[in-house]
Amino acid sequence: MDLTYYIQYYALYLESKFFGYPLIIRLTVLLVSILVLVYIFSLIRFLAINLYHKAIERRKNRIETKMGDRINAIIFEERNLSEEHVAFQLADSIRLVKNKQDKMVFTDIIIDLIQIGSGKKNKVNQQNVRALLNAYAIPCFWEKELLSSSSSRRRNALRKLDDLGNDCAGAIIMRSAYHKDKGLRKHARAAALQ
Repeated sequence: MDLTYYIQYYALYLESKFFGYPLIIRLTVLLVSILVLVYIFSLIRFLAINLYHKAIERRKNRIETKMGDRINAIIFEERNLSEEHVAFQLADSIRLVKNKQDKMVFTDIIIDLIQIGSGKKNKVNQQNVRALLNAYAIPCFWEKELLSSSSSRRRNALRKLDDLGNDCAGAIIMRSAYHKDKGLRKHARAAALQ
């Protein structure tokens, strides 16, 4: 006999068996089935978020191990370095910071190093930080994020640029100063006033 015939037969058998039970049992089975599906969906979502955070952490560790000491030396160097000199020092690792996620991770690394250095009372050389950021085109990346249509991406870009202490064009910030999102609007106006 045909396989579809057997599948159809058992499906009808289970359906008639299910509808033969009292209403309370049918509702209980339905609710338990829904809860099991919600649980499975939540578990899959939890695993996906965990894998995403592990991938970000691996990226951060990879960039820190290959460039961390050199970046730290550039940020806390007392003499001012030119952009060409910084680009030459990091020429072998420019390819590590090409895509969007790598630029976000690189920005986080620089912010962490600046905050750690400020906690140790080390003097951060802002000109070297700007040269380092320009060597990797980080300000251009965050300015493009400021032009995105997503308010969360714009808010994140404003925060990163504010943490880096890097000024960007006022026209880009003013676009967000009249946004309907209250948090983005307040942050953009504060950044425009600086």
